[in-house]
Amino acid sequence: MLELNWEAGAIPVSPVTQTQNTPVVASDFRPARGFDKIVAPATQVQLSDGLWFPVFATHEEALAFCRYVGGFARRVAPGAVTRSRPFWSDKRNGFLAKLSIQFPGWGEEEGLVLCRSNEVAGLALEQNSSWVLLPVKPYSHTMRTEPGTLYVLFSDGTAFCRSQSDGARAPADALYFARSYSEACNVFDKGGALKVTKVPTSGFIPLYISGAVRVVGDSVHLNPRSFRRETPVASVIAA
Repeated sequence: MLELNWEAGAIPVSPVTQTQNTPVVASDFRPARGFDKIVAPATQVQLSDGLWFPVFATHEEALAFCRYVGGFARRVAPGAVTRSRPFWSDKRNGFLAKLSIQFPGWGEEEGLVLCRSNEVAGLALEQNSSWVLLPVKPYSHTMRTEPGTLYVLFSDGTAFCRSQSDGARAPADALYFARSYSEACNVFDKGGALKVTKVPTSGFIPLYISGAVRVVGDSVHLNPRSFRRETPVASVIAA
């Protein structure tokens, strides 16, 4: 019987490189030669938005890729543990790379590893009959609302939400917090300006926003029903 163990600690991953015109940010992951070598035996299955996933001929090749990505995940999310779970796909006639990650202050996420160009994009989380891309990158805070909905604020300002009612939701371009629930509901219904902060704060209302945001001073200007708003934040944990 194949035994799957949780993996902790970091493994060597090719360092981020910097050119004169390309600044490095915390979320960058350029595996370079190591990535190219480890996916070289695989067939690439193309999806939408430039995403793809590798199909390997052997379990060992898929396992090596999973462990490579797991090492990256543990590097960008200190304290995370991973479990490599390659599996055979009759449809693809090969082994696919599935990875489980236990994030500190967050919980466990599991999905097929997706790539974009020559880098890891994240995990494909199954959601009803579709899937949601969960980026694997550094995060600064996790928050839970009074009903238990999870919000994750990434270090680059983007966000991820796992709703109590709707499950995993597509990543948002920004996460803001409003002091007043009634004002947030009014703007949700009618649109307009809403005073906000980007600092996660207990008791404030998370605004999960996709698309461009017009910011004027300490307010954002939003169109009706252009964002997700929740009940007040009950807990905030810094990564």
